[in-house]
Amino acid sequence: MRQGSEPMLRGIFVPLITPIREDGSVCAASVARLIERIGASSAGFVPCLTTGEGWRLTDAQWHDMVRYTLRHAGDKPVLAGIEERTTNRAVARVRQASVLGCRAVIAAKPFGAAVTQDEIIEHYRRPASESDLDVLAYNESWLTENVATKTTLSSLTTIPRLVAIKESTGVASTTRWMAEHRSELPALFQGTETLLQISAGFDGFIIAAANLLPELCHRLYSAPDVAAFRKFRALCRMFGLLSDHWIARIKTELHILDVLGTAALVGSDGEALKRGA
Repeated sequence: MRQGSEPMLRGIFVPLITPIREDGSVCAASVARLIERIGASSAGFVPCLTTGEGWRLTDAQWHDMVRYTLRHAGDKPVLAGIEERTTNRAVARVRQASVLGCRAVIAAKPFGAAVTQDEIIEHYRRPASESDLDVLAYNESWLTENVATKTTLSSLTTIPRLVAIKESTGVASTTRWMAEHRSELPALFQGTETLLQISAGFDGFIIAAANLLPELCHRLYSAPDVAAFRKFRALCRMFGLLSDHWIARIKTELHILDVLGTAALVGSDGEALKRGA
């Protein structure tokens, strides 16, 4: 059943890690425990994005992770993460998310340094026009090896059903520009932990740290203060959330807390990788 249409998305949306068993299947019980742990501090959930190793998931893993998230999300919106190399594959994923009953999708750009700005715009125009789901654009460079320019970001406002941008380039000047041009852009979500303090006016955060520090992340959005940001930065450093291995560090900590059955990562073929493999 399709999730109901909610008003403007705001608050903390958690890009869920993907808990997997040793056989590579998604652990439904771990998904349930994770959502129970973070639910009170979250406005909604984003399965299968980068923190969820979305670009590595098999079709079955992606389908199961989205399905289990929907099962335990209650009345909170689920925004299915889509990290596909091409626009055709991304559109196919959007259709699957619609069939499963998601509220919306959040899609990375097509992959490759040679991707043009026109191709990025078309990459978002097609899902928005060929499905009945709202679309959020995911602007980052770590995975896709390209970045949407300011002109391209502004032009996204012309695409019907494109309702928000997740800004995850980690470039402070881009965040400041977005804040200054807030009225000219779709809804904005900050995706970089180190830039939360300069994201005033953003509609919310979609940050990996919310898997581990849900209450503090909610405080940074709803009632921020200098002490909270100082504590957040210290905890991010302590848990290694600002390192290149943030996914493994989050999984390890949640496994220690008995939220996850294993701390296994997802391999390039969807197999379970033990830490250090």
